Amino acid sequence: MTMRRVVAVLAAGAALSLPGTRTAEAAPPECTAGPWTAGPLHLEDPGLWSYTYTVTWCARGTEVVWVETKLEHQEFSATCAWQGVLKDSVEKVSGRQLWTAFSMGEFSCGGDGVETGAVNPWALINLHPDGNHDLDYGIKRQ
Repeated sequence: MTMRRVVAVLAAGAALSLPGTRTAEAAPPECTAGPWTAGPLHLEDPGLWSYTYTVTWCARGTEVVWVETKLEHQEFSATCAWQGVLKDSVEKVSGRQLWTAFSMGEFSCGGDGVETGAVNPWALINLHPDGNHDLDYGIKRQ
C-alpha cells in the first residue's frame, strides 16, 4: 500500500507543498469546508489484480488547502506482479481554483493464458474547493 499526504499552504498567491505525513509541526491549514473524498475508485482485472485510488481534500473559502491521496493494489495471481507507481502527483492548476490528483501504477503480466505485457491503471481527479470533483480513469495495456 502506498499513502501520500500533501499539505499546501496558500499565501500571497504562492503555494508551498510539504510532501510526507503530517506532524504536529506541519499541521494542515484549517478547513472551513470539507473534508470531501473522491473514491475509492476501483480498477481491476478480475482474478489477476486490483488498483484502488482515493483522494481526500478540504478548502478554505475558494482555495483547496490540503489534499491526501491513498493508493492500494493487490495481486490475485502469480501471472501479474506489481511493479510500482509510475507517476503520483498533486498539483494546483495555474490560474484556476482547481487542483488535480493523478496516479498511474504498473503491473507486469504474462503466462497461464494471460497476455504478456505492462498494464497501467490510472486515475485523474480534478478537485474543486466546493467539494465537487471530476473523474477520468482507465487501464493502458502495452
